[in-house]
Amino acid sequence: MKLSSIILAAGNSSRFINSNKLLFQINGFTMIELVVKTILKANFKPIYAITGFEQNKIYKNLSKFDINCIYNKNWSEGLSTSIQLGILKIEKHFDGTLIALGDMPLISTTTLEKMKKEFLYNNGNFIICPEYKNQIGNPIIIPKKYFHFANDLQGDNGFKEIINKNPNFIKTIKINSNEIFQDFDTRKKIDQL
Repeated sequence: MKLSSIILAAGNSSRFINSNKLLFQINGFTMIELVVKTILKANFKPIYAITGFEQNKIYKNLSKFDINCIYNKNWSEGLSTSIQLGILKIEKHFDGTLIALGDMPLISTTTLEKMKKEFLYNNGNFIICPEYKNQIGNPIIIPKKYFHFANDLQGDNGFKEIINKNPNFIKTIKINSNEIFQDFDTRKKIDQL
């Protein structure tokens, strides 16, 4: 089965004062670089980074990687537009896709590999979600059979509502870490690393 990845990297970091959080350096790498490196290591290929705000800076930062950057001209209307654009790009060619957030640099390769294994074990019949202490987090793997749900998304909403309303569509894998909740919207959160 062919699994791609969509990285949502279009937002304007409104709570990250005076800079783009995705370009913030952590241990010598930008936040978005760390996410890309992890996904590449877990072998989700190809990767489509959906850009928007400061897209030229993001593109330049990621130019050293073998990934595809796609500009979302409607990025200011919310992440749903980036998901829809990414799905449109891959829907005819892949059996599923990892949908990852560009501001979650602590996600581990181990977690992604576990998720992929579960997806393959279930022959792409379920949305795969990581779970820690009975709570579902990110990223998720969406199988082709559920790509059409992207058309129903609006504003800054992802697949969370669809997942909550349709528990029979999902399989969860237990993760022994809170990494699946660690998105960095503010500098204060990064300072706590």
